[in-house]
Amino acid sequence: MFQEIKRQADKEWEELWEGGKPLILIGSATCGRSAGSLNTKKSFEDELSGRGIDANIIDVGCMGPCYAEPLVCIIKPDNPGICYRNITPEKAKELVDKYIAIDGEDCDPLAEYALGTTGNGAVEGIPLLEEIPVFKPQERRLFEKLGYIDPMNINHYIAYGGYSGLAIRHEGYNIARWLNTLGVTGVVLKYRTRGGGYGHPAPIQDAQRALQTIRSRAPQLALKPDQIGILGFSAGGHLASSVGTHFQKKYYQLDDPIARISSRPDFMILIYPVITFTDAKAK
Repeated sequence: MFQEIKRQADKEWEELWEGGKPLILIGSATCGRSAGSLNTKKSFEDELSGRGIDANIIDVGCMGPCYAEPLVCIIKPDNPGICYRNITPEKAKELVDKYIAIDGEDCDPLAEYALGTTGNGAVEGIPLLEEIPVFKPQERRLFEKLGYIDPMNINHYIAYGGYSGLAIRHEGYNIARWLNTLGVTGVVLKYRTRGGGYGHPAPIQDAQRALQTIRSRAPQLALKPDQIGILGFSAGGHLASSVGTHFQKKYYQLDDPIARISSRPDFMILIYPVITFTDAKAK
């Protein structure tokens, strides 16, 4: 089942990035929307439609530099991507008119609006994004997928590696250490994933057993057994939400004292979680 979903996701991803159409990524997280990214997106849509230009326009998560919102990245076939800053609806029309609608040397990439380029190749007058001093020392970890995928499209997430492994350092150990500074005990669960050959129900089996085990050891750990919750990012948020809503069903067959303890979390913290597969959307 998952392999078929993965094949469909990979096909959609390949068509998006290698389908021979211009690709326009619009930062539409909270910072982008507050700066007017939805109006910018509509301007692109209207201008492209009016000219009969077939392009892919997708909303993506936070690209990083909030001061430059609305941020737009345009990738024309066989060209490096160009990230643009502070793109208003009027500038969007100008980008379509002078850059997207024209091929070859006659097009104007409007370097005065550009922040930097991504991918292979160079554009005269525009620096490589990764060489800009503020970005050069940075390494994307927690938000490595943001700015590249539509967070509302589960196929994008799966094609980009979702459900295949664990981001256990930056979404596990580092978060637990941060919780410790707040006086909160953090327990990191290394659960089984498809990357290791395990599908459903292995992850929820591991999570249920972990909650029961922690509750069983609450006295030794100086914990209150009625204040034990679950936190998860992305696919881990999917797992956390499943544990919090399917606790009445025991997904494994062990019958010991620990298995008789409740696996219901007292609270859930879901951070950009996948919580539905309806119509290929993750909401």
